[in-house]
Amino acid sequence: SLSIDPAPQYGKGGPSALVNGIMGSVTRFNDDEWLGWNGDDFVGTVSWEKKTSIKKVGLRFFNAPSSWIYLPAQVELLGSLDGVTYKVLGIKKDFDPMKSGNQRVEFVINQKEVKYIKIKAKNFGLIPMGKEGAGNPSWLFVDEIEVD
Repeated sequence: SLSIDPAPQYGKGGPSALVNGIMGSVTRFNDDEWLGWNGDDFVGTVSWEKKTSIKKVGLRFFNAPSSWIYLPAQVELLGSLDGVTYKVLGIKKDFDPMKSGNQRVEFVINQKEVKYIKIKAKNFGLIPMGKEGAGNPSWLFVDEIEVD
């Protein structure tokens, strides 16, 4: 489930696009698999009916500054057994802004049992001066959440 809906023009695939096993394009963001947020953070939750042991969680972001699309400022992975109290399982930041297209972010966890995982990706923020769209809110594009 999503706490914040994607922008209508980049949300055709809906929340199921994040867990349907189909990867979005590695070179373009305007297919139905990539979901986009303009100026908003991404907050998504995946749940199971009973406790599940997880070792790895991966997801993809798109980077295309000329199209106002930036990698997140930070990605946080949280886990929970009750869906109320969450514990931080990992934080990633300092992504490579020079690499265009899709970038995979992976969290490796030591066999953690959870019923819920929550992923929070903080939007990059306002586009810096000297860049295309300077001063406007940046876009954040997210694709497939993979859990092993």
